[in-house]
Amino acid sequence: MNLNDEIKNCFPKIEELFSENTLLEFKEKPSDKLYQYHYGVGTWIRNHLLSDKDDLYHLFQKNGVEDRDDMSACILLMFHIYLNKEKL
Repeated sequence: MNLNDEIKNCFPKIEELFSENTLLEFKEKPSDKLYQYHYGVGTWIRNHLLSDKDDLYHLFQKNGVEDRDDMSACILLMFHIYLNKEKL
């Protein structure tokens, strides 16, 4: 399993959390302002994708990322990059 691929596999689930308008708002948000999603989508990511039983959580750990907040911030940033069709 590859960490980047596993993160990308989460994007459809994350996209479902947004309405069309809020997804556009997220997409247009400067990347240095994504911290504003820490307690909304970021909390959902931590609670639903990064539990001790999830492979994604263990892949992050194997790659040296121990904190779930850092993990969710990374996922949010990669999702933002993906939505803006930038290279991941």
